[in-house]
Amino acid sequence: MSDPNTNGASRTVEASVASALRSAQETVRHCYVDCEASVRQSPSTSLFVAVAVGYVLRSLPIGALLGGLIRVLVSMVRPAVLLFSAAKLYELLQRQARPAPSEDRGGVGVT
Repeated sequence: MSDPNTNGASRTVEASVASALRSAQETVRHCYVDCEASVRQSPSTSLFVAVAVGYVLRSLPIGALLGGLIRVLVSMVRPAVLLFSAAKLYELLQRQARPAPSEDRGGVGVT
């Protein structure tokens, strides 16, 4: 990430995404530890709940729901690629429109 053309906004976005991922990992880890403690405390109840959830999931039309979700996501790929390309083109044009700082004016006043 030592690209001199990278602006502060993208670093901020990257930092916020990294922070959100760390937070999500901690939340999942905490839920996993809580679930494991609950299973160790009452294994028979946990087994009953697992069987009940499995039965409910088996009776739901999961295949149809996933198929519909995949169709919707596939239909959204083209607009997403178009928007991403437009954003990258805008970023490129902004970089080209901005004059590069000259090296000979490195903070010294012109007399």
